[in-house]
Amino acid sequence: MAVKVILTKDVKDVGRAGTVKNVAPGYARNYLFPRSLAVPATEGYMRQLELKRKRAEQLAAVEKSEAHRAAEGLAKVELRYTLKAGEQGQLYGSVSQQDIADGLREKGFEVERRRVLLKEHIKKTGLHLVDIRLHGEVVGKVRVIVDAEQPPDEERPAAPAAEAPAEEDEDDELDEEEDEE
Repeated sequence: MAVKVILTKDVKDVGRAGTVKNVAPGYARNYLFPRSLAVPATEGYMRQLELKRKRAEQLAAVEKSEAHRAAEGLAKVELRYTLKAGEQGQLYGSVSQQDIADGLREKGFEVERRRVLLKEHIKKTGLHLVDIRLHGEVVGKVRVIVDAEQPPDEERPAAPAAEAPAEEDEDDELDEEEDEE
């Protein structure tokens, strides 16, 4: 003869918290009840269980609607990063999940780093759409634009061309010395 119990905590090989299960009387009496893993499935406990389920469903619905609102707000956000890059747009550094989470925090969105869904760090310039998991079922997208940092005017490629005539002057001096000998 089995005893009906309501599990108060997840029990391995039996069930999850809040489920009603039939278990052996000795298992319930000697293991589940003393460890507060289950309670008898009486009418009072069944009503409490139903109330908890309704509250949990309402809370989940509110969280989901807030996540949808946050996703709409994230769709309008644009994060811009300027980093050193090579000629093909390959960054010398990268934009990580932490960088994106910090950028969102500056824009007023509290997002944990682990909620930023990047398979690997952003290592190329350009526009990137990054997913942000806001809720178990809601994912928002953020536009991340990575630009190449422009070198200062002094360091641009035109500078070595100005040095080229100086090298010719040295060659001329060497030729003059050879002529004198």
